[in-house]
Amino acid sequence: MSDVKYRPEIDGLRAIAVLAVVFFHAGLGLRGGYVGVDVFFVISGYLITGIIQNNLDNDRFSLFTFWERRIRRIFPALAISVLATLLVGYLLLLPQELEALGNSSIAQALFVANIYFWTETGYFAGPAEQKPLLHTWSLAVEEQFYFIYPFFLQFLKLQSAVSRFYIVAVTTFASFGLSVYGSYFFPSATFFLLPTRAWELSAGAMIALSPWALSRRRYFNEALSIIGIIMIVAATLWFDERTRFPGVAALLPVLGTVALLYGTAGTRDTTIGKLLSVRPFVFVGLLSYSIYLWHWPAIVFVRIGFGYFGPKQVVLALAITSVCSLLSWWLVEGTTRKKTVLRTRKSLIAGSMIVLVLMIGTSATFVLTGGLPNRFPSNLAALIEDSEWIGAERLIFGKDFSLKDLKEMGVSTGPNNARGLDLFVWGDSHAAILFDALSELAEKHELSAVACVSAGQIPIPGVALVEEDGGTVEEQLRAREMIFDYLEREKPKNLLLVARWSLYVEGFSEVEFASNPSLLTDTHLLTSAQGDLEASKESNMLLIEKNLRRTADFCEANGIRLWILKQVPETGENSPASSLVSHVRGLHAALANRVKDKSQHAKRQAGIESIFDSLSSKNIRFVDLQSVLFDRDGKTINYKDGRAIYRDNDHLTKWGVEQTMPLLDVMISEMETSPTK
Repeated sequence: MSDVKYRPEIDGLRAIAVLAVVFFHAGLGLRGGYVGVDVFFVISGYLITGIIQNNLDNDRFSLFTFWERRIRRIFPALAISVLATLLVGYLLLLPQELEALGNSSIAQALFVANIYFWTETGYFAGPAEQKPLLHTWSLAVEEQFYFIYPFFLQFLKLQSAVSRFYIVAVTTFASFGLSVYGSYFFPSATFFLLPTRAWELSAGAMIALSPWALSRRRYFNEALSIIGIIMIVAATLWFDERTRFPGVAALLPVLGTVALLYGTAGTRDTTIGKLLSVRPFVFVGLLSYSIYLWHWPAIVFVRIGFGYFGPKQVVLALAITSVCSLLSWWLVEGTTRKKTVLRTRKSLIAGSMIVLVLMIGTSATFVLTGGLPNRFPSNLAALIEDSEWIGAERLIFGKDFSLKDLKEMGVSTGPNNARGLDLFVWGDSHAAILFDALSELAEKHELSAVACVSAGQIPIPGVALVEEDGGTVEEQLRAREMIFDYLEREKPKNLLLVARWSLYVEGFSEVEFASNPSLLTDTHLLTSAQGDLEASKESNMLLIEKNLRRTADFCEANGIRLWILKQVPETGENSPASSLVSHVRGLHAALANRVKDKSQHAKRQAGIESIFDSLSSKNIRFVDLQSVLFDRDGKTINYKDGRAIYRDNDHLTKWGVEQTMPLLDVMISEMETSPTK
């Protein structure tokens, strides 16, 4: 089966794969659409293996020719899209964001983007929505595979066809086993890195290397191809961000693609083969690589530019993707692959090197200058500073999860006095934002303080947020119990819980600056140690109330004063870039209409407030910062004295934190006199 001829149904399958990915990223209903990447991996493994093996069998294989074809196929269109992304980033991104774009661009130029993004963020994490080159991770996986793979097939050249097949099968199962193991213990690394993804490419390779003749039984192939497409579609519909992936779950789209490729290869007139071979599917399939390259930067930049991603923005992003993809396919892919430009290998290498130097040089400039802050007028320096992220995580659950003593991972401030630990701060990114201020105030009052904070992690035991980059449910629950063990051993005088509480009750809020912004209540679900619950506000509230009550009882039994900081009000601005762009364009006055008021805040907080009210009998002190974050008209304050109060929809800037210092100071001073058991 090594002689792979053109099969239009494969282009049709590419269309299904790329549309699934685009629909997933655009939020158009396919929450498992990310499996389109896995479909691409299988197709790529099948086609490339067939080409290499056919040339090896006929003694025509050349590494240089193979890599030249890969460069012509991949690099020109990729280079144009990356250079365009760098240009738009220069025009739109803030310094911190532009510096990050430079780093990711260098990583993709070296085909290690998957490693870079593994170290930077999870695929489903919120910050990923502001990384225009995140999608290049999958290209890096393929190129790493195809740098090694030809040597592997050359090594197997003297083996019989059956032996080759079984050797590749063994490596496939080994990689799959590693993927299953990693999906439980190293989920982020498993998602991004080659060793746990290679089995998907080699699954396609096994079809091309099969030493057995294709089945010519019409009904068998018909059934196989129908089952295959059903498996792929089922994965796009059933999977979501909570699915443990790749691992066992990836078998559904991978085996579905294998079944479809095998079934349609056996006979060309299967129903699915005919359907995928119709011109619209084939045309989209021909454009699939360019569509993949352009869709994610378009979505990211539209989201950043507008500060939100509503229906009109979806249409705009898809329109940009369509136009850029058509031009890229016609003017770049077509001309370089057909050798109407860069006809010789030398010209291809020379042209590629020039573009690489330009790409890396531009990116390095972004990095070394800290994102070219001088692009903006000097009077906006303070506003730009306000856009930068403050706060650092003191404990990270997920790929860096460790069973080390929490005390070793904590950050302490203040004197180590004989009284022991005065304050333990436990929370999510809101705690990270406030901890520097809290530690400064603790030092002022001669108190010792330790923080244990991690973004997107609710600071109570017995509850875990099902989120790929937040670690597995088991890891999160175990880490929370470790925190309780630490508190029981150290017995700090005060425990302060800080969180974006409504997130864990209601889910994320995608704000469209409407007077009545709708809430997404099914974005994430909470899970207990007993198993998954349905994604609903009611189940979330039951879990939070139960475990907050447990926390209060624990503190009372151990002589710890429990403090809960109520949530900072959310604002209508959803992107730091949109705040700055609006200001630069003279739309600062219009921002007053793009905020939430006290009534909206109260509505958003109603669920968590009812939980707080139910705990009124417990010895809990509640602190609320909203008095300094709403103006006299009851609107959230986005700006004060020309400085931004909010970095994004819910996080304060350093200037915003300064506005809360008097209230925080009162709280810390009360902790100083907290009674102990």
